[in-house]
Amino acid sequence: MKYFAFFILLFSINSYGQTKPCDLTLKDSPTIRGLKLGMSFEQVKNLYPSASLFTDWASLDKNKIANSAFSKNLESIHIDFSKLNEVNEISFSYDDSVKWDSSAEFTDAISPSLNLSKGYWYCPRQLACHLPEVQRNLDCNSFGMSVIFLLDKPTLTIRKTFAELAIEEKQNQKALSETPENVKKKKAFKP
Repeated sequence: MKYFAFFILLFSINSYGQTKPCDLTLKDSPTIRGLKLGMSFEQVKNLYPSASLFTDWASLDKNKIANSAFSKNLESIHIDFSKLNEVNEISFSYDDSVKWDSSAEFTDAISPSLNLSKGYWYCPRQLACHLPEVQRNLDCNSFGMSVIFLLDKPTLTIRKTFAELAIEEKQNQKALSETPENVKKKKAFKP
């Protein structure tokens, strides 16, 4: 009987993972409220001129968003920028004007409008997936998403993967080493 219970437990752990592999790339990542991963600092500034913009992050609350379509059901947006002044991560904190029973219900509702398969989402807390969920994740080739519920309010975060960030950092380092000034220094270098 112990082995049967262990087998059922093991089967249930594996059955709550991501049901469909996501092979989407960064260019396929969704645009949400006009924002997309990889956008430049200037593009964000033009889209949200009233945002509190800093060198590596930006913050907006719904009272500062001029476009009413972008502010509906929203409390705030937080944006992180890379060293290349591109959007690395965006978090959307929604208000409680829409009541959701679970993060699964929320992700099922938003997936079609974001052109994402519902099968991409999974519960990271595998043993608790049968309970009302508070978190769901999605992992693709170069970006990931998560939904977390706090006080019955969803927060949706979309971010570049660590691998994508490492590729960008390597490209940035290469670009810095190939500046005309550095190329000149390399040619003049004497051991």
